Amino acid sequence: MARNASPSKRVRHSSAEIQGKLRETERLLSEGVLLTEACESVGISRATYYRWRPKTGKSTQDDLLSSAIGGNNTRPNCLKSENEALRRLVVDLLLEMKSGNCE
Repeated sequence: MARNASPSKRVRHSSAEIQGKLRETERLLSEGVLLTEACESVGISRATYYRWRPKTGKSTQDDLLSSAIGGNNTRPNCLKSENEALRRLVVDLLLEMKSGNCE
């Protein structure tokens, strides 16, 4: 069983190559391709994708959603209020069950 004696060389990409590969990966993701497959097709790992993405200043989907709604805190506030409403419903149902009003 022969092993490859030379270790893998680390490939250094230029800024233009990084932006091009990220752009292509984002395009594939928008078409519904899985992240693993998209990264594989452009020749990078998922770890590399996640390491490169913040450096390019790309917005995440949550950032885009909150800016479209109007403000950075809109989504968390909506989730908090929805969570509180759901908790109230659960408490009400539990109290009804305990008092015997629920069948």
